[in-house]
Amino acid sequence: MKKTLACLTSLILGLSAGAYAQTSTPAATDGNGTHAAKRPMDPQQRADHLAKHLQLTTEQTNRIAAILGTHQQQLQSLRSDRSVKGADRRAKAQAIVKDGDTQLQAVLTDNQRQRYLSMREAMIERRQEKEGAKNEPTTPMPDTAGK
Repeated sequence: MKKTLACLTSLILGLSAGAYAQTSTPAATDGNGTHAAKRPMDPQQRADHLAKHLQLTTEQTNRIAAILGTHQQQLQSLRSDRSVKGADRRAKAQAIVKDGDTQLQAVLTDNQRQRYLSMREAMIERRQEKEGAKNEPTTPMPDTAGK
């Protein structure tokens, strides 16, 4: 009797788990089966994103894609260079990012540059809000053990 009950319970749990798995919605993917939100955009995707939001010409988009590609290669090279440590690595990375941003802005018209700066500022604010939410102290549970 106990064996039958155990088998029946296992069967019911197995079937219900399978039914749940079939009804759950899939996570957002980028078309390659990977989670789009977890992977950074490649230089061409970033250039296309900027082209869409800043109304770039084809020439501007191509120039920006090249700048972003070079920028990405420099950062990857820095990441793989284990001889550079700590604050020096951070300073070099910031210099690469700043140089890439300066080059990118040089390709833009004044109007596009203003929209780009607004987009960048909004992104920074979203990142800070997200990081702030992660770092907020949680409210401790009241100690009721002694009562």
